[in-house]
Amino acid sequence: WSSVTPSVATVDANGVVTGVSSGNATITYTFTNSCGISTATQMITVNPQPNAGAVIGASTVCIGAQATFISTGLSSGIWSSNSTAVSVDPSTGVVTGIAAGNAIITYTSTTPCGTSTNSAPITVIILPNAGTVSGNAHICAGLSSTFTTNGNPGGVWSSSNPAAATVNSASGVVTAVAAGNSTITYTVS
Repeated sequence: WSSVTPSVATVDANGVVTGVSSGNATITYTFTNSCGISTATQMITVNPQPNAGAVIGASTVCIGAQATFISTGLSSGIWSSNSTAVSVDPSTGVVTGIAAGNAIITYTSTTPCGTSTNSAPITVIILPNAGTVSGNAHICAGLSSTFTTNGNPGGVWSSSNPAAATVNSASGVVTAVAAGNSTITYTVS
């Protein structure tokens, strides 16, 4: 027994073939006696083991934005997600944020020898939205009024003229200090 390409496949004296690396190899059996030599050959293909490798990508993406994931494994794998918070292009690994939430991005490598997967998490975050500010447009000096917004929570309230009106930065409670005008602003970052 012999192999024309031992870097791809080896063969032992019993004809047992061992794949070394992916590719094609020709295995030859030679029989020799006093009457001559006879050979038989068989071409074989050594397929690679599946290899998803390491999955690398952003840990966060905004709604409507994109992030590209890559794998250090074999190319030609398939990308997928376990969540509707993102969409994933199955061939390129481009992830698009759809809705706030968490997702696991998975790369699957499949060969005739089996399947291998690896994953990485991503969090889809909401876009900053201050919403619409509501509150009394006229407040008497010394009195307070609570301003509200329909935007994202966790923002900061501010006053353009604290000499006329102050505002609690967390609660949105506006207190009129003296006659004058002030613009009350809600900022989300």
